[in-house]
Amino acid sequence: MFKIFKIILITFTTILGIMLLCLIIAYFSLSENYNPPQTVTQNKKLPYIQLNGIKFHTHTYGNNSNQTIIILHSGPGNDFKNLLHLKNLSDKYFIVFYDQRGSGLTQRVTSKQLTYHNYLSDIKEFVKQYSNNKKVILIGQSWGANLALYFTAQNPNLIDKLILASPTALNNQSLKILNDKINSYKTPNFSNILNLILCWLKSLHVNGPDDNASKDFLMKEYIYNSENQHNPLSFYYGGKIPQTEKNIWRFGADASKFVIKSMLNPDGFYKNDLMMNFNEFLGETYIFTGSNDKITGTDFQLKQSSFYHFTKIIEIENCGHNFFSEKPNLSLQKIKEILYD
Repeated sequence: MFKIFKIILITFTTILGIMLLCLIIAYFSLSENYNPPQTVTQNKKLPYIQLNGIKFHTHTYGNNSNQTIIILHSGPGNDFKNLLHLKNLSDKYFIVFYDQRGSGLTQRVTSKQLTYHNYLSDIKEFVKQYSNNKKVILIGQSWGANLALYFTAQNPNLIDKLILASPTALNNQSLKILNDKINSYKTPNFSNILNLILCWLKSLHVNGPDDNASKDFLMKEYIYNSENQHNPLSFYYGGKIPQTEKNIWRFGADASKFVIKSMLNPDGFYKNDLMMNFNEFLGETYIFTGSNDKITGTDFQLKQSSFYHFTKIIEIENCGHNFFSEKPNLSLQKIKEILYD
């Protein structure tokens, strides 16, 4: 009996030793400078505006006497880098981009400041700052589309039009449908575990520019690894995440975690009906979907439209979840068809 135990112990110790050796080799083989870029608090050359006590990384384009369009990026945690082609709307509109609080190159804040209430308050401050007392147009992608809808539900008189790509669940009925869809595709996979380990080993080489840098890098690398065919997000894109989705300056790991958490009860459903009063909005709402999106595609948006008045749902062929960033030229054309006479 003791001999069997000794063999098991030696075998286990050997396997553990080999695994540890592999980790050490991988750690040193992955040795590079992975430091993400500085935020506006470190890099004084970056353009920003201070609202609600936060320094927001911000770009504006066009004549500020024209009607304003505010661009709301996906996330929480992404930034507006892969939406910058929309600045080409500045021939007729004043275009405002900003990285949401705790995201992109915007100032990092404490977890207590990362709430959906604050995100909606931030939009209101941007509207006040840039609207010239006129109604604004909101263009939002994924999480940014949700933000646009939530804000409009609370402030219908401030918004002229909504142009959105693939909003996710807007109420608890939609959230249940969404969760069921995600769970039907979710399968444990060794490649996901290996991908996470490799991303973690890379993140150990991050040594700045701030305390959030390592986890920001880790989450960006893990979430947007387009080479991993079993990436949980791949079903939003028909099987593979396009390279365009990784085209962001810097991910906001804390924003990704805490903003959504602020919206949910312990059971995983929304605390409040954030779309209450949305049907009082009299403006137009356009929803773009991708034919490759198996999670929030056309069928999902049609179910959501049974609760709310959407002007039109437009499906884009051979496109996934984020139409505006995946197909920049086509998205610009489609937006102009809506906005330009």
